[in-house]
Amino acid sequence: MERYINPYTEFDKWMFVLRNLSGLMERPAALQERVFNRLFEAAEIITQATGLSIKEIEEL
Repeated sequence: MERYINPYTEFDKWMFVLRNLSGLMERPAALQERVFNRLFEAAEIITQATGLSIKEIEEL
């Protein structure tokens, strides 16, 4: 039985999420770790509290 090797490093995941957060409609499978769950929860709270989208917040 072959062992699955994750091709993405933590750095790759962080760079992806930071570059694409405003355009993500749902969380990719590779970003299901606890730290990313907390990041997405925080982003959702911010957008609900301000009424702004992540893209609008990035432009501030």
